[in-house]
Amino acid sequence: MTGETVHLRDLWGSLAKHAERKLNAAESHSEQRRILEELIASRIDDGSRLDQLTLEAASRIASSSHSVERIAVDLGLNPRELRRRFVREIGLGPKTLQRIGRFDGLIGRISDLLAGKVTMVMLALELGYADQAHMCRESRALSGSSPMALVERYRRS
Repeated sequence: MTGETVHLRDLWGSLAKHAERKLNAAESHSEQRRILEELIASRIDDGSRLDQLTLEAASRIASSSHSVERIAVDLGLNPRELRRRFVREIGLGPKTLQRIGRFDGLIGRISDLLAGKVTMVMLALELGYADQAHMCRESRALSGSSPMALVERYRRS
């Protein structure tokens, strides 16, 4: 499933039509992010409840550099069971969530790269990538752009 696009309608069915229209009409990435956050909050508030173990795993994946396998074992699950729960509850696998989280960390630190507060190599290691090349591959896979291209786009905006 790597490299595939997951459409909102695949996760939310007919409720996604309105959401997709709003996202497509958004004028910036920050507006799209705000719209997504509001949509997710409304889904949580509508009584949809995720499995607590899946939520705990997602929280640990987002806040640590531990491997998905270690997190699964720490929660008393085997990695395959954790993946099944993630796909059922969230629509993504845990490693995909981890990839997205690391990339979000990269986006959040672009201003630090521009200011010279951190180098690409240091940032890659801080975010949990194996090395700078790994961060570059992931950036291209998730955004279609290298980290430097993202920095240049940020500088121009």
